[in-house]
Amino acid sequence: MKANQTQQDALLALAALDLEISRTRREISALQNPDRHTEQVQQQRALASALIDARNETDRLELEMKRANQDLDLVEQRIAKDEAALAASSSSKDAVGLEHELVTLARRKGELEEATLAIMEQLEIAKDSYEQILENKRELDAEIQRIAEAEEQALIKLKSGLQLHDTRRGQLQQQVGDEIFAAYQKRASRGIAAGKLENRTCSACQFSLDAIAFDKISNLANDELANCPDCDALLVR
Repeated sequence: MKANQTQQDALLALAALDLEISRTRREISALQNPDRHTEQVQQQRALASALIDARNETDRLELEMKRANQDLDLVEQRIAKDEAALAASSSSKDAVGLEHELVTLARRKGELEEATLAIMEQLEIAKDSYEQILENKRELDAEIQRIAEAEEQALIKLKSGLQLHDTRRGQLQQQVGDEIFAAYQKRASRGIAAGKLENRTCSACQFSLDAIAFDKISNLANDELANCPDCDALLVR
């Protein structure tokens, strides 16, 4: 198959361009793969679930704190009432009863104060945990958003480049001519369709030609395209 120097140069450029097009399409496919961020999405869901649990725990402890404070207020009110009654009482029997009740109320007050302190400590830990999980989720959300925006820009750039490649490919197709392009396309379905013979090595498959094949190709006219005996790529010398 005859090919002048312009056609040969265009053929090598076409092969190099097709490699770049294939690489670009792979990158586009990778960016459009919905599973590429599976791990981050799982982390995001786990943090969202943990945040709900932490919020529920905080709410539960705040409710316990409210109830404990209410119970403490009632005990303190009862103590104040009994102390006033004791001060105004003239009956020794009533006084003994009030004093006994005040002892019981004092013990109950102490228990409630200890319980309130314990709940307060748990609530502080729960709030700290909630804030930490919230901060972690915000950071992950921001990171996912940043990556999504960067990938969207990369996707736009790749698609724009692919359009330019397609335009350039059409130009090279015209330069190589219909016959050579048809032969090139037939081989392109099997791999790299054209390469350069350099130091007895085919740049398409990277295999070295044996002496017989190399001599046979070397004896061809300069404007005659050869075929690689290993990969069948069109060879430019």
